[in-house]
Amino acid sequence: ICNRLSALSSVQRCWAILAAPYHGVVRHPTTTLKLTNELKIMPLDGVYAVEIKIKDEKHFGMMNIGMNPTVRNKSAEQKKYEVHLFDFDEDIYGEKVVILFRQFIRKEKTFDNLDELKKQIQIDEKNIRNYFNTNSNR
Repeated sequence: ICNRLSALSSVQRCWAILAAPYHGVVRHPTTTLKLTNELKIMPLDGVYAVEIKIKDEKHFGMMNIGMNPTVRNKSAEQKKYEVHLFDFDEDIYGEKVVILFRQFIRKEKTFDNLDELKKQIQIDEKNIRNYFNTNSNR
């Protein structure tokens, strides 16, 4: 059901629970995820093209795994799992979802300012949408 992430790991899927939808510092709507198994082996920190299954419906989006080095609170040293669903505007707080990692896009990096981060998010979203437009039959 899910393609392996070549050269990253043999992790094929990650089960997660949505914690709380919010609009982040960069004003890009994201949903923070709470993993159902905190000890599960996760892919490397970075940005991914993901397929999200909510109530047996398939949606596409982008996911960031990491410490959010550009905007993080220095006292908060907890890794974040954040998903932005494309063309989606529903309240899914508390729903159980399945995140399927489809493509590694890039490693997490620190940007000099929020404007640089916003530009990169736009580039990532465009690349991921193109990926799904080309690979939607998988």
